[in-house]
Amino acid sequence: MQRCLRPRFAMGLLAAVFLLGGPGQTRAQAEASSVTQRHYQIPAGALAPALNRFALEAGVVMYFDPGLTEGKHTRGLRGHYAVPDGFAALLLGTGLSAEPEARGQYVLRREGGEGGDGANSLPRVTVTGELDPRGRAYRTPGSMTIISRDQIDRMPPRNTSDVLAAVPGVHTSQSRQDPGVSVNIRGLQDFGRVNVMIDGTRQNYQQSGHGSNGQVYVDPELLAGVDISKGPSSGAGGAAVIGGMVNFRTLDVDDLLEPEQKAGGRVNATTGDNAYHFSGSVAGAVRASDNVDLMAAVSRKNVGAFKKGERGGNSGGYWHGTSQFTGQEQWSALLKSTWRFADNQSVKFSYIGLRADFDEGSNTAPGSDATDENQIHSDTFLINYAFYPGSRWWDLDASLYYTRTRNDEYRPDDPDDDYGEFDLRYETNTVGGTLVNRMEVPVGDWRGSLDLTYGGEFYHDWTRPDNSGDERGADWFSGPTPEGERSVISAFTTARLAHYDGWELTGGVRYDWFRLEGDGEMFVGRHKNEDGVRPPYTLLYSKFDVARHDGFVSPTLKAAWQVANPLQLFASYGQGVRPPAITESIMWGAHIGNTFPFFPNPGLEPERSRTWEVGANLNWQSLFKNGDRLRMKTAWFDTRVKDYITQGRVIGPAPGASTSQSLAFVNLRDEVRFYGLEWQAEYDAGGYFLEASWTRTLHDLGRGGYDPYPLGCFTDCLPTTIGDANGGGMFYLLPPVKKGTLSAGLRLLDRKLTLGARARYEDNDGRGGSAYEDVVDWTVYDAWASYQPNDRLTLRLAVDNLRDRNYAELNGLSYWIAPGRTVTGTVSLKF
Repeated sequence: MQRCLRPRFAMGLLAAVFLLGGPGQTRAQAEASSVTQRHYQIPAGALAPALNRFALEAGVVMYFDPGLTEGKHTRGLRGHYAVPDGFAALLLGTGLSAEPEARGQYVLRREGGEGGDGANSLPRVTVTGELDPRGRAYRTPGSMTIISRDQIDRMPPRNTSDVLAAVPGVHTSQSRQDPGVSVNIRGLQDFGRVNVMIDGTRQNYQQSGHGSNGQVYVDPELLAGVDISKGPSSGAGGAAVIGGMVNFRTLDVDDLLEPEQKAGGRVNATTGDNAYHFSGSVAGAVRASDNVDLMAAVSRKNVGAFKKGERGGNSGGYWHGTSQFTGQEQWSALLKSTWRFADNQSVKFSYIGLRADFDEGSNTAPGSDATDENQIHSDTFLINYAFYPGSRWWDLDASLYYTRTRNDEYRPDDPDDDYGEFDLRYETNTVGGTLVNRMEVPVGDWRGSLDLTYGGEFYHDWTRPDNSGDERGADWFSGPTPEGERSVISAFTTARLAHYDGWELTGGVRYDWFRLEGDGEMFVGRHKNEDGVRPPYTLLYSKFDVARHDGFVSPTLKAAWQVANPLQLFASYGQGVRPPAITESIMWGAHIGNTFPFFPNPGLEPERSRTWEVGANLNWQSLFKNGDRLRMKTAWFDTRVKDYITQGRVIGPAPGASTSQSLAFVNLRDEVRFYGLEWQAEYDAGGYFLEASWTRTLHDLGRGGYDPYPLGCFTDCLPTTIGDANGGGMFYLLPPVKKGTLSAGLRLLDRKLTLGARARYEDNDGRGGSAYEDVVDWTVYDAWASYQPNDRLTLRLAVDNLRDRNYAELNGLSYWIAPGRTVTGTVSLKF
C-alpha cells in the first residue's frame, strides 16, 4: 500500500469522556436496577408467563406462590419502565402487587395482604433474571435471529462477514480483500433488496464491480450484537425492501457498565498467526448524572495476507499458498451521549466512523501486482429521540441520520494495458429518518388487547463519482457507477389483536413513494466512414436525462397461536416492492478499457415480491433438569419476485450498434422463486450448551427472457435471439443449497472456564465447474476456550479452521479460497 492511515481523528476520544465525569460512589446493584428504565414489549395473556418474562428481561429475582396467578391475565407491557413501574403495569387490575425485599428480590402478594393462603408453607416459583438478548428471537412469531456479543467473542472475526456465519438463511459475499460485507438473505442481495443498517441507519453505498454491488463497513470490535429479520415488513426499516433487514447494533453505555457503576469500560486485544496481526479496542462510559450518559470507543485492526488451507483442494499456486491482497488496516471510532431532559423524554447523539486501507487484485498468486489501492472513509451521524410518558396512547421513537461512505481509489499503471495510472472517487450520501408510535387501543371487557403501531420513514441517496478530471475515467467509472439521486418516502401501520387464550392476528400496510433523477451520455452506435478515412468508424453518443416517480401499496398479514405454554405456531403473508436503484436505471459508459458499452434503462419496472411463511417457536423451561432451557425456531418460506432486475446483453437504439457485449439492467419476464426450510435451536443446561442451525434453499429462476431493446430503436427493431427465454440468471452466485452449523460447549470450574467447538457445513451442489467442485462443498471445524479468573479479566483462545481445510466462499460472481488454520488469543479487561 502506498498510503497509510492517519489515526489522529481517533485520538483523545476516551479522554473526553472521563474529563466530563469521573468515578463516583457505587450504588447498590438492586437499587440501580430498580431505577434503570428499559424498553419492554410483553404481549397480553396469562399473568405467570408475563411475570417470568419481565423478570428475565429486567434482570431481577422474583418468587411467588403459583396459586396467586392461576386464572389471572395481564394486558401486557409496552414502553420504557423502571422495574417497580413495570411490575405495577403488568399487575394492574389483578389485585396483586410486587413488593421489593431487603436484598433486592421481589415477592408477589395480594394488595394489602400476604403472599396467598399458606404462602409460607407452599413451594414458591422462583424466577432469576439474566439479561437474555437472544430470547426475543424465539418469542417473535416470524423469522428472526439475534447474535449476541458473547457469540461474537468466541471466534474473533477476521472480516465482518464472519459474524453472520451461523445464521440460518443468511449468507455473505466477499473476497476477503475488501473489509466490507454484502448480505444475502434467502437468495436476495444488492441494491437495497436487503436493508443493512448500523444502529438503524441505512448503509446504501454503491460501487459497481465483478463482486457484489455495495458494501457495508463496520468493525465487529464495536458491536453489541446483530438483529436479523427476514422478508418484507410493515414497520420501520422496511421501505423498498423485499429480502429482509440486518441491523448491526454498536456498543452502548449499558453494554459497558453494570447498573450500579458510574464509570468504567473495556479493553480488548487479539493477536494470532496466519497474518492475524492485531484487532482490539478501548471503550469507556460515564454516567455523569442520573440524566446524562456518555461513552466512546476506538478500535484498530491490522491483518495481513493469509495462507490458504492445505488439506484438500486442487493443486497449483492459486489454490494454495498465500492469498495476496487480503491485508487490511482499519481505525474506527464510536461516540454516544444520552440526555434524559425530562422524566419521560430523552435524546441520544451518536457518531460511528471508520477508515480502512486495502488493495485488490484479480490474481492472488504471490508476486502479482494490485489492480487498485483503496481507502474507505465511512461516517454516520445519528440523533434519536424517545417519548415514553407511560400512557397507553404514546410510546414514540424518532431518528434522523446522515451517512457518507467514500472510496478514494488509485489505479496504478499496468504494463499489460495502455491507459496508465489514474485516481478515482466513489461516494454515496444518505439522509434519512424514522418516526414510530405505539399505542394500546381500549377494548373494554374483551379478554384481550389491541395494539396499534404507525409511523413513517424516508431516505434520500445521492452518488458523487469523481474521476479527478481524467476524461478516460468518465466513461469507465462515472458511468458504470453513475451520479444520481433517489428518494424514498414511506408511511406504514400495523394492528395487533391478541386474545388471552393465546392467539393473535397482526395486519399491516405500507405505502412507498420513490423519485429518481440523473443524467449521462450513452453510446448509441457507430457510423462507417468512407473508405480510406481513419478511424474507419465514427462513434455516436447521446445525452440523456432520467426523472421518474411512482408509489406502491404493500400489505402484510400474520397469525400466531400459543398452542401450549412451550409451543407457538405462526403463519404470514407479505408483499414488498423495490424500486430500481440509481445504478440500475442510469448506468452508462463502458467497461474499463472501453471493452464494451453499458446502457441505461430508465423504464425499469420495480421488483414486486410475495412471501409466504409457516413456522413454529418452542420455548421449554426445565425440560430435562431444573433450570435448563430448550429453544427452537423453524420456518418454511416461499418468496416469489416479479420483474426481477438483473444485467443482460442488450442492443443499442441506433442502427449498426454493436451487439457483441453491450449490457444493461433488465426485467426478467418470468418470476424468480426462492423457497426452503430454516431451523435454529439452543439448549442450555448451565454446565453445557448446544446451538444449531440448518438451511435448505431451493430456487426456480424461470426461463429468464427479457426485452433486448430497453431503449427502443431509432428505426425498426431487427429480429434477434438476444433476450430469448433460455434459462434465468442472476448477477451474483446463488446461496448454498444446504448450510448448517453445530456448536457445543462445556462450562467448568464454577463457570470460569468454557470449552467449545463448532462445525460449519456448506453444500453448493458442486457449482463453479470442475475447477471448484472439490472446494465448494465442505465441512470446517473450529474450537475455542475462555477463562475468567475474576469479574474483570477474561482470557480467550480460538482456532478457526482447525483441520486447515482448503475451501471456497461466495464472492459475487465467483468463489474465493478462504483462510487456512488461524490461531488467535484474546485478553479482555473490564475496568
